Amino acid sequence: MQLVKINASLIHAASAYCSKDQHRPYLQSIRLESCNDGALVIATNGSTMIVLHDPDGLVVHPILLPVSTEIIRAAKPSRKESKILSIESDVVAGSQFTGAAIVRIQDTSFDVVCPNLTFPQWRGVIPNEVSSAEPVNFDPALVKTVSDTFSKLGAESIHIRSNDTNAAVIESHQVDGFALLMPKRGDDINQTWQQPAYL
Repeated sequence: MQLVKINASLIHAASAYCSKDQHRPYLQSIRLESCNDGALVIATNGSTMIVLHDPDGLVVHPILLPVSTEIIRAAKPSRKESKILSIESDVVAGSQFTGAAIVRIQDTSFDVVCPNLTFPQWRGVIPNEVSSAEPVNFDPALVKTVSDTFSKLGAESIHIRSNDTNAAVIESHQVDGFALLMPKRGDDINQTWQQPAYL
């Protein structure tokens, strides 16, 4: 039974947002779920999160796709053709699929075990409204990761919106999705910005 059919380039892009922390195994996978018009690819490491939309995607049951170097390499976008990732299993799924499955990307297949773990309630951290009234600190390495991801997905520019209490929402008109970046705590900065004296 086919459980998932999704644009493989979205899996490749989202893999940069998975946690490498062995103490947080529920963040080491990519969550795939259906939405009103297609499918969503979600990954987070606790500091950043990306949500990508595939309007042609299919996800029968929510699933956590374990990330491996081999799958990410196979999912890497190609200039010659668009790649489709599918997940198949004979196991009957409940509300979230867990267990043995086969991941196929083009002519390559991988045996995986989808973990029985609880992914965070990711919708709860998405701000309803964001303005840029107050300065907020962000880790420049994480900003670069998001920027690189959007660039690889075809973005010519990104838009960053934030306020002093919520995550920054990063989006682009050329990418069907968005990223969240959590503020960096503890760094004090001036609450007002003035043109430097050296100008």
